[in-house]
Amino acid sequence: TIGGTGPGTAWRRRGMAARTMTSIASGEEQSGSASSDGYTLGEESEGPESPSPTLPSSGGGDAVVSAVSSRMHSRRSIGWGRRSARASKALASLSNNGSQSGGGGGGGGDGPDCQVLASMYYTSLLEPLPNLFRATFQQAAREAPGESWLEQQIQIFDAGNKHRRKQVLEDFLQYISQSSASGMEQLFASQAHLFFIRLTSWFSITLPMFYELPLQLKVFLTYLEFREQAFVRAFFESGTVVPLMNTLSVDFDVSDDVRCLAIMVLHKLASNGRQYKELLCSQGLLASILDCVTDGLKWETLKFAGRLLCELFASNPKCQSEVLDTLQEFLVQRLPLTQRVGTQAFISLLGGAGGRMAPLLQEPERHRILIERSLVLLESTDT
Repeated sequence: TIGGTGPGTAWRRRGMAARTMTSIASGEEQSGSASSDGYTLGEESEGPESPSPTLPSSGGGDAVVSAVSSRMHSRRSIGWGRRSARASKALASLSNNGSQSGGGGGGGGDGPDCQVLASMYYTSLLEPLPNLFRATFQQAAREAPGESWLEQQIQIFDAGNKHRRKQVLEDFLQYISQSSASGMEQLFASQAHLFFIRLTSWFSITLPMFYELPLQLKVFLTYLEFREQAFVRAFFESGTVVPLMNTLSVDFDVSDDVRCLAIMVLHKLASNGRQYKELLCSQGLLASILDCVTDGLKWETLKFAGRLLCELFASNPKCQSEVLDTLQEFLVQRLPLTQRVGTQAFISLLGGAGGRMAPLLQEPERHRILIERSLVLLESTDT
């Protein structure tokens, strides 16, 4: 090696440098690039060692080092070039084998095939990645069927008086009845939320005047019919639940039809989960129901009041005791219809879900109260 030490190493280094200079002078360097003489990559061809010529006596050290470095760099370039040629030849062979089914492809013309293959490969790398969310974006940008229609109705609602607003609500209910959509957001997109905000605000304003309350409550029922959680939360967040419960109290002299519709709306809200049941009970709904049945005369109003209490009892352990106390008050009301509703509600609860009775209904004190009040009902003249 060139980096060795000792007298023998020095003479070998001088001999290698002399041979390099001789090769450069005679043009023998080009013979090493031939591929037919069995030249091994990165190695010297073995042959009879030529006699070492005499070196200049002085001033030739830098020239020797420069010549040796140039010779080694040239051999490295030759090695990399041959590796690239062999890789290109392998790629071309694979391309020919894949494109020819007869197996007779030869080795000629592998350069252009390799270039085409490489061009196709790099072109595929430069292509943009597929947009996996394209369908989602297109669906979001697509306008809902009734979005433009409801947008026009909102403009009429904002600019019109109470009679025009009443007409807008009637047209809205008719449009919903003719539609086959499975949700408000699917039918009206974001316009459904904008319209709902206006409805809740207008209900609170018109409640003291009793203006078209049944029509407004029917629109609320239509919104809740699809059980979309966004509108259920909007009822509580907008504060509309409190005016709804006020319609059940004796402070508002509304008709039984309005009370029945209000109870149906509250039942829809309660059927959406335990958290909503707890919120309704914490807002004084049980007391409002009891006020409603004290002077209620219609069977439908009392029947839906009993259903609402049964819904509030189910899966609501925090408020079950209060619900049972309210139902027990049904049994001592002066109206026979109210007593019937309370009795039927207790029969449903005693049956239990899946044949299992709630733990509160198994308390001895609760049984004693129910037996006492049931015995009083046996003496009733109501048939």
